[in-house]
Amino acid sequence: MIGETAFGMQDSGEIRINREILHAGNSPAHYVSTTGSHTWPYTNSATAATNIQAAVDAAATGDTVRVDSGTYQEGAEITIAKAITLESRYGADETIINGQNAYRCLYLSNGATVDGFTISNGFAVSSEFSVSGGFAGTGGGIHCDGSGTVQNCTVSENFALAGGGIFCRGGGTVQNCTISGNTTTGEGGGIYFYYDGTVENSIIWNNSVDDVVNSYNSAVSFSRICTTPSIGDNCITNDPQLVGMKLSPSSPCIDAGMVIEGINTDIDGMPRPLDGNDDGFVATDIGAYELVNERADSDGDGLSDSAEMNSFGTSPVNSNSDGDPASDYEETIADTDPLDDSDWFRIEAIEGTTVWFQTSTNRQYSLLWSLDLNDGQWSSVRNQSPVMGSGGIDSLTDPNSDPACFYRVEVELP
Repeated sequence: MIGETAFGMQDSGEIRINREILHAGNSPAHYVSTTGSHTWPYTNSATAATNIQAAVDAAATGDTVRVDSGTYQEGAEITIAKAITLESRYGADETIINGQNAYRCLYLSNGATVDGFTISNGFAVSSEFSVSGGFAGTGGGIHCDGSGTVQNCTVSENFALAGGGIFCRGGGTVQNCTISGNTTTGEGGGIYFYYDGTVENSIIWNNSVDDVVNSYNSAVSFSRICTTPSIGDNCITNDPQLVGMKLSPSSPCIDAGMVIEGINTDIDGMPRPLDGNDDGFVATDIGAYELVNERADSDGDGLSDSAEMNSFGTSPVNSNSDGDPASDYEETIADTDPLDDSDWFRIEAIEGTTVWFQTSTNRQYSLLWSLDLNDGQWSSVRNQSPVMGSGGIDSLTDPNSDPACFYRVEVELP
């Protein structure tokens, strides 16, 4: 290229122009799906990128990349070198980044966050520097360079010369993760720290040749982790009793963890903390998964956590999921929708001694009366038995108009 400068005409021979590709307009979210149309900048499910790296490249600082269910085999490591969040939409069980035993899964720096993935089959063996930075033989699953956060992830079946699962160089944060079944021929089969880092509420277990290496007297903070030998504050060295990557009901990690600000669900979107050991107190479990105890009632609403999650779809940590005047338990008794704030059992109208109300064909109804609302004494209307609902607006009438009194309707299972 020839141009005029203060020193006359100059021939540079060549010119190189570098620019960062950013999306246009107000689109802070970008999507990835195996069925997307791959239309830049990938701002909805229909136009989603079909690979993660493309959506990452389209994102600007502060954006979020949301990944649909699927197994993503990118053909090369995913490089995230800016402060964005890569998150799964449906949890790690359904969202897998697979290195195909050929390349590292993820490289993170400059404040990048990855949330809610299974990271597996990553492979890092070269002693050369990688394109993204750092030795290519470190961090088979994830390499954090200077910064980067890994949360709500499982990291397994990865291999590297150092840091089989994760390698953190000069910083990096690992929270609510389960790191197991990774391998190295050097050190840090689970995780290797090379100066500084943080690990909180995570299981690092059954990695080869070891679980954790903290080299060069790194200033690493370890809090509420399960590994061996003991390291950091409140470390559990007993076997976490994993079933796959989840906790068995007798795991010592149940209700032994810590609450991390800004994280209120586990890897699959399960609310946390729960009462995992049915002792009447809620506490976070260590690791990526929160155990649901079939007998426990974490929010004290009369419904077990298991029933709320599996039968009713209500929250096990909120006794009134839809915020209407009736609790989740009361709505299950009344056969109303505990997820619809316009649907709860109530008296619709009253005239004289007749009361109207919406009914269910699966419930029976009785009319009760009281002379004093303060004493809480209610009695069934004389000479009247419970009646089954019609599924529409029904009414009950008190044939006794004297004395004047208050009425309410009682609903119950037949």
